[in-house]
Amino acid sequence: MNDIWHYPRNELASLIIDGMKNDLIDRSTIFAPRKSGKTEFILKDLLPLAEEQGMLVVYVDFWKDKTNPEQVFINAALSAITKKKTWASQVKDNVGFKFDVGLDGFKVGVGAKSAEQALSLEQTFSALEACKADILLLLDEVQHLATKPNDESFTNFTAALRSFMANRSDKKVKGVFTGSSQDALSKLFASTDAPFYDSAQTLPFKPLSERFVEACLATFKKVTNGKQLSKNDAVDVFMQLNSAPGRFINLLKQMALNMEYDINKGSGLFTPEIMDAEVAAFQNIVQKLTEREMAVLVQLIQTECKDPYSESNIEKLKQAFGSSASKSTIQNAMTKLSALDIVYKAGHGEWRFSDPAFVKYIITAR
Repeated sequence: MNDIWHYPRNELASLIIDGMKNDLIDRSTIFAPRKSGKTEFILKDLLPLAEEQGMLVVYVDFWKDKTNPEQVFINAALSAITKKKTWASQVKDNVGFKFDVGLDGFKVGVGAKSAEQALSLEQTFSALEACKADILLLLDEVQHLATKPNDESFTNFTAALRSFMANRSDKKVKGVFTGSSQDALSKLFASTDAPFYDSAQTLPFKPLSERFVEACLATFKKVTNGKQLSKNDAVDVFMQLNSAPGRFINLLKQMALNMEYDINKGSGLFTPEIMDAEVAAFQNIVQKLTEREMAVLVQLIQTECKDPYSESNIEKLKQAFGSSASKSTIQNAMTKLSALDIVYKAGHGEWRFSDPAFVKYIITAR
């Protein structure tokens, strides 16, 4: 069943798939703040297009089981293989696995007479290799792989995954990495010792514009038998919702369901409910900050993250907390803000905010 509210990004999906088909890219990264529509794009635009092109597509959501990314990957791979009988037949013919899907997960036997056992990562890679089609790995929330740098199960899996994807002479395995935590992502991609360093090209995931709002208003008109909303007001409300497509669509659905046809009134009625979960998450983050860390954060917002260690910033902290404030005060705060994924280092001496919605929350809450 088609989602009438879905706003397709066909141009970006075609750019990625065509680039992979023409050996222009093997792996790409799509990073954007939460609620910007990355997962919907992956599942409703990119995945169907890749399957139309005959690719075996494996969608992996690393948040399904945050404690065991390897098992999440294994389950996703076997689910993709067993979804189509032709691919499953290729695996059985070329590798000899006897696998089945049960209530307790995927089981495999190596050879007809061997005992059933849980599928290993190595066997999963072999099963994927056995498929004749090109393979596209859609790795969602991939930054989670960087959350436990001292956990061998995480580091070993990440190393094996990179080897399977990148250390190969053919072009069989393609990949798209998506995520929202810029600080964690930099640990996977940015530095020379990062596990996926120099292994993917970053593609811009542009915020949606007025055309998205127009498409949503057309859908609203359709489901309400001709009721029209003010485009200018709708654009303003969309921006107030931090240009998050999911939030805006939820608002319009609530309005249609409750027969409210003034978007300003509808926003006043339903936005608080839509934002409740996010506000609670923001409040939880704020509670983890000390008074000094919050003061540094406010200064960062006021200066748009420019030169956080400047003398003027230090002087402002001294005015607030006395002569004990120093460069190390800011340094310690930046470490904490980075660990909470509030800010991330974008380059030498350059910092940015991870989530504009959180910044807006701090501004309005003060």
